Amino acid sequence: NLSAAELEKAVTAITKARKIAVYYVENSACTASDLVTKLAYLGINCCSYSDYYLQNVSAASMEKGDLAIGISYSGCSISTVDAMRIAKKTGARTIAITNFENTLLEKYADIVLVTSNQHFLYGDAIFSRVSQLAVVDMIYTGVLLSDYDRYTKILDRSSKIISKQAYRSQDDA
Repeated sequence: NLSAAELEKAVTAITKARKIAVYYVENSACTASDLVTKLAYLGINCCSYSDYYLQNVSAASMEKGDLAIGISYSGCSISTVDAMRIAKKTGARTIAITNFENTLLEKYADIVLVTSNQHFLYGDAIFSRVSQLAVVDMIYTGVLLSDYDRYTKILDRSSKIISKQAYRSQDDA
């Protein structure tokens, strides 16, 4: 159900953003963490918030040129919707990643990435991570390909930093 045009808009918004804040609750934590990690590896200024108060404080400090991303399977999570509403009022661009169309979260989004639009199993919010993580991988790939030379240089630098955190052989342990 994902729109290629909306995905392209999301990639552009991410690459042009001054700073990015990701808002989420509960089961969306895995998706938010994956998105923030991937963007950080690309050198993009990004952080995430699950606490209601910090979401609102962060959203209120957003400005034109900033980007708020709300991740909510249902599209109705109160704290995520509230943070996106506040961020939208500040003039920040907004992206919603949700499973359903015509949600309250979508009302406050400039760009909407819908992953399915239907329930398959009872309690399948747990399974929503699979489609949301696929969207994150598509976003990451799109950002990387948007300026391949620039982002691969940043990835090389990030990899060198991370490689220092690994033992070289079993003898080192």
